Formats: sequence, structure tokens, C-alpha cells
Amino acid sequence: MGIVTELRRRNVFRIGIAYLVLGWVVIQVTDTVAPAFNLPDWTLTLVTWLGVIGFPFALLFAWAFELTPEGIKRESEVDRSQSITHTTGRKLDFTIIALLAAALIFVVADNYILQDTLEPSQATRSAEIGADEVGQAPNSIAVLPFTNMSNDLEQDYFSDGIAEELLNALARISNLKVAARTSSFAFKGQQANIQEIGRTLNVDTVLEGSLRKSGKRLRITAQLIDVESGYHLWSETYDRELTDVFTVQDDITAHIMSALKVHLEAGETAQVTTTTNPDAYDAYLKGRQALHERTLESIERAQGLFEIATARDPDFALAWAGQALAVVLQDENSYGELKREDTLIRSGALIDRALAVQPELAEAHAVRGLSYSVAWRDQDALHSLDQAIAINPGIAEFHLWRGHALRTLGRIKESQDAVNQALTLDPLHPSVLSTIAGTACENGRLPVTEMLFEALARYPVQQTQTRAYCQGQTGNLAGAYQLLEAFEGDEFESSLRRLRRELKDCQTLWQFGSDPQESAFVQALACQGVDAAVTAYSNLSVEQKADLEVQEYWVIIQLHLKHYAEALAMQDRAYVTVPPVYELRSHATSGSNMILNRVLALQQVGRDEEANTLLAELRAVLDQARRDGMQRGYHILEAKLELLSSNTEAGLIALEAALSGFEVNWYVTDDPVLQGLVGQEKLEEITAPLNAHIDAQRAELGWPPAGL
Repeated sequence: MGIVTELRRRNVFRIGIAYLVLGWVVIQVTDTVAPAFNLPDWTLTLVTWLGVIGFPFALLFAWAFELTPEGIKRESEVDRSQSITHTTGRKLDFTIIALLAAALIFVVADNYILQDTLEPSQATRSAEIGADEVGQAPNSIAVLPFTNMSNDLEQDYFSDGIAEELLNALARISNLKVAARTSSFAFKGQQANIQEIGRTLNVDTVLEGSLRKSGKRLRITAQLIDVESGYHLWSETYDRELTDVFTVQDDITAHIMSALKVHLEAGETAQVTTTTNPDAYDAYLKGRQALHERTLESIERAQGLFEIATARDPDFALAWAGQALAVVLQDENSYGELKREDTLIRSGALIDRALAVQPELAEAHAVRGLSYSVAWRDQDALHSLDQAIAINPGIAEFHLWRGHALRTLGRIKESQDAVNQALTLDPLHPSVLSTIAGTACENGRLPVTEMLFEALARYPVQQTQTRAYCQGQTGNLAGAYQLLEAFEGDEFESSLRRLRRELKDCQTLWQFGSDPQESAFVQALACQGVDAAVTAYSNLSVEQKADLEVQEYWVIIQLHLKHYAEALAMQDRAYVTVPPVYELRSHATSGSNMILNRVLALQQVGRDEEANTLLAELRAVLDQARRDGMQRGYHILEAKLELLSSNTEAGLIALEAALSGFEVNWYVTDDPVLQGLVGQEKLEEITAPLNAHIDAQRAELGWPPAGL
């Protein structure tokens, strides 16, 4: 007797088929009902794994045992002439048919009845029950990252992306407070309970869910939970084709709105142009995840992915805006080495493409504002950021960027309000926390700073950087250097280079964009004097001399050489029109200020009326900064303003405050506005303590005294 015939006689094949069909039904039912019972996400995995383990045992049992009228016996103990396997086989056939029918009914019900019969009124009724139990209808929500159930870690970008898309859609609703991505996604992979999350993010409800992606097929499960009671206000499971993912997002958002009982009038939400191309959408989600990593490599990777998205769908406005943000982040003042003028040109073209498709795209206006900020055009930045916030006030980074622009413009109170608004929207955002910590440190609020350091504990890079910044603010340059040097990784190389310069280490190259010749030119000016800088400038190419910051440094050199008309002409060529007043913006490495340099040149060529107008504007800004409570960071500019106003004594007092408060570097006295003080006994007197302090800091690091 052949083995196949014997397997048939013993009903092994029938048992195997029945087991597989029953197992499939059990898995599908578990997947459907698990969200309703709030079962953990690993429940389905456990059931599936138990089913797989049980399969070979079922086959072994069918082979080794037989069902008889007297009960179950070992097959070897049964007389073949008395065997009833043929009768058992017929019963198994009927059982298989019944299971297949049940499976068919389940598929039809799950895909064509249950999924399509949940009307908004039903969701509303369930929400009313929940609202009655917990009291006042909620108006705030946090969207947690969806759990990736695809058994493929590379699909995390997709589950995170779906959750972020829902978050962004909800954030566009004017009367709904939505916790920002950084804060809500900070709980990814943690075991925090809903009450803890709600307290931390200060929200009434939490949306959590899971996603399984198999080929072009999606299953998304979403649950809306009341924080106070822990009750489910609403839950649903969606089975869709990938091409239908956008409809699923709309469905989930609509049901959440019903569950929250948020009644909106037409026009209160901003519509964003997305895409119906699944490949473009997939590339966009991958690009956005890469962008969140905020390293130069990940930003460049994100730009390439956004380019793929727009190539597959040229009308994908968000992908054009994503490209623009990637370009801006590659600016030499951010993560990359792109020149300021190139940043504006390249990002501007991409933003125009996005706005051509969607004129009211908040992300595009915000990126334009950020591009203006890195180019020191803060008034223009503020205008674009105000446009973005008017369209979508729920994005924390928009308010943070606005706060930076306002601070540069000297509007300190407004800047603090903007950053605080960002904190309200995104209480765990590392850049928001570090900004507030830095401001508190500048103003001597050390207890507040320590609390914020604790809040930054989950972001070791930002925490270390902020601690080092605060130490530098109090003159502890050695401590800041040791703190950054001890960090594993190369994240702080540029900060360490800057600290070495502040410690009078002129062997350290002044990092200036990506061009070593330009860097050598800047270093020559700071460390070797004007003559060496003129020689270094002569070695630059025409293209290098056209760089905006090179031109700004060349203006400084012209002022040292008393070539005032040439300095003004250079400024006019570089900016076409007179640049706005960079009231509190000192040059990144020289401590100089472009508008004050212009005042000096205007005075020397007899254009006093223009010079006095600029001085009056700057004095008004400084007065406002003091009224707003700013305690540090402006004394050096005040000193130069007083000197240009012929108030030498007041200028020296402000300069002493700047030097004693460690607000400036040792090379600031090379500024052209301060050159008239060089050689004066008072200048030597107020700079001596700073020089002695730097040598003491060098000694703590085991370095010899500076030779400068």
C-alpha cells in the first residue's frame, strides 16, 4: 500500500485541510475583534504562532490515532476490518464544507457589509455614550505612531507616515488642539499608559492604531480613547487597497470628528493637495521620515525621495515643499554647505512649484520663511511665517521659526510668546525645549534651565549641546569643551571648533561654508590682521569673491583701511538695496553688525542724515528689548551704537558689560567701529580680565597660555 493511499485512508489530508481552514477563520476573527476588546497588538501574532505550531501535531495525531465507536485508539490497535475511517472522512468533508462556507460569509461581511455600513450617525451615537460617561466633550487629541504589524521593520516609515498624515489633517481643524508629531511620537516603543501620555501632552483623547501592509493590501485599525476614563470612544478596522489609502485617512478623520463631537463650518479646515499615486506617496513618506532624522546624509536622502515623488506626480504639492525644506536644511548656516544665495534660488523655485499647485499650502509658506531666516532676511521671514500660521496654526515648528525671526528683530516679548506657543503645541520638541532652556540660561533663570535639561533627557544630543551652551554663557569655556568632547560621535565637531577659537586657538580653521580658501581668508582677518586678510582675499577666485559673506568681510576690511566709499558700494552691490536693520544680529564670527558698519561708512562720507535714521531705528529696538526683559546679548551692539553717537563713555561702559558677561569673543575688539578705542588705556583695562580668564580656561584643559 502506497504512503499517499495510507494518508488518505487515515484522513490525514482531510485533517490538514480542515485545520488550515479553521486556523484561517480563527486568525481573521481575532484580527477583527481584538481592537474592540482592547487586546494588545501582539495578540494576533501569538494566535498565528500557536496555529503554526499546532499544525504538525494535528497531522501526527491523525496519522497515529483513529476515532472508533469506543473512543480514540492508537491506529495500530484497530482491526482494519473494523475501521470506520471512511465514515469519519465523510464527516470531515462536511466539516470542511461548513468551515469554507463560514469563511466565505466572514469575507463578505467583513469587506462588504461591516466596513461600509458604519454611518457617521452610528459613530456619533457611540461618541455620545462615551461623552455622557466622561462629561464635557473633548477638544484635544494626540495621535500616537501606529504599530507596524507587517513583520517588516522597513515598513515603519509607512505606519508612521499614516499616523502623521492623520495628525496633520486633524491639526488643520481650527477648534481642535492636536499634540505635535515630535511629542506624540516620543512614546513610540514605550510602555507608557494612556493616562500618562494624556497628562504629559495635556490632551483629552488619544488615537492609537496598527497597520498591516501586504503587497497592495492594507489593514488599518484605529481606536480613539478617552484619557480620563480609559474608555474607547470609537474604534474601527479598515481593509483597503493601497490606492485607497487616502480615502481611509478621510474616513478615520471624519469618524474622529464625529466621536469628538466637533462641529465644523465649511471652510474651517485647510485642504492640502496630496496624490493618488501610491508610488509617489510611498516615496514621500520615506522622504519625510528621513527628514526627521536631521543629519546631512538623511536630508540629502530625503531630497532624492521627494524628487522621486514629484517625478511620479508633478502635482504633489507637499513633495515640492519637502524638497524645498531639504534644500534649506542643506544651507551652510544649517546642516550642509549650500551658499545662502543658492539656497534662496533653489528653494524659491521649489516653493513656487508647490504654491502653483496649492496656493494656500502652509508648509510651503513656512519653508520660504525659514529660507529667509537662514539668509538673514528676518522681516521677509516673519511675513511668510505669519502666512503659514494663518493657514495652519497647529504646527509647532512654524511658531518656533517665527520666534527666532522675532528675536533677531529685537521683538523679545513676542519671540518668547511664539516659542511658548510652540511648547504648548509640542511640549517634548527638542528644539523648542533647548531654545527655552538657552533663553532661561541667558537670563540667569538656572532652576528653570535645570528643569528643561531634565525634559531633554530623551534627546542626549540636544541636551548636551544646550548644557554646553549654558556653560559657555557663564564663561565656563573649558567645561563646555570637555562636555562636548566626551560625547561619543562627531555631532559637535563644529561647536568644538568654535570653542577652540574662543579659547584663542588660531590653529583651528575658521569653518566658513565648504571652501577652505574662504575659511583661510576669514581666519587671516581674525588672527593675523588686515594685511594678511587682504593677501588671502587676493587669492580668491571671482566666484569666491561674489559670496555674500565674503563681501561682508571685505566691507569690514575696507572700513579698516578707511575706504568708506568702497565699503558702501560693496554693500549696495551685495544687497542691491540697503539691508534691513539686523538689530540684534551680530556677524557669526566677527561680532560685527552690518548695519552699524554702514552707519560708520555713511558718517565718514558725510551722509549724516541717513546714518542718524539708522541709529534711531536701532536705539528703539534696543530699548524695546530691555523693556521686554532681555538681560544679555545686546551690550556689544549698544556699545557700538553709543560710540557711533559720539557717546564714548557710555560706549565703554556697555563694552565692559559685554566683556565681563562673556557675551563676546576676544577678537570682537577688531571690529571697525571699535578701532578708534585701540591703544586707549581704558580699553586695555576692560579687556585684560577677559584675556586672563581665557588663559585660565586653557590651563584647565592642559593647554599653554595663548600667544595672542
